[in-house]
Amino acid sequence: KVDDGRTYEQLPMEENGDVEEQAVEEALESESALVRTAHEILEGQVLQGMIAILIIVNALMIGVETDHPGIFIFDVFERLFLLVFLAECCLKLFVNGCSAYFNMHSDEFL
Repeated sequence: KVDDGRTYEQLPMEENGDVEEQAVEEALESESALVRTAHEILEGQVLQGMIAILIIVNALMIGVETDHPGIFIFDVFERLFLLVFLAECCLKLFVNGCSAYFNMHSDEFL
C-alpha cells in the first residue's frame, strides 16, 4: 500500500518514473534494517554477478553430465546449485513479499 491508502494496482503509471520502484522504495523506508540490508544485497552487483556465473556453470555442468552420467560429483553440484537458487528465491520473497514477488503486471521477472 501507498501512504494515501491506495494499493499498487490503483496507482496510475507515471511517464517519468517507475511506480513499482517507487512503491518498493517507500516500503523499504518503513521496513526494518534487516530487510533494507537484504534488499541492498539482492540488488548489488556482486550477488547479481555471482548468480550469473552460477547459472552459466550450472548449464555447463548439465551439458557435461549429459555426456558422462552417473558420476557422483554431479549430484553434489546439482544440490549446491539448488540450494543457492532456492536461497535467492527465499531472500527475494522475504524482501519483496508475496504480492510483489508473484506480481503478473511487473516488467521484472523476480
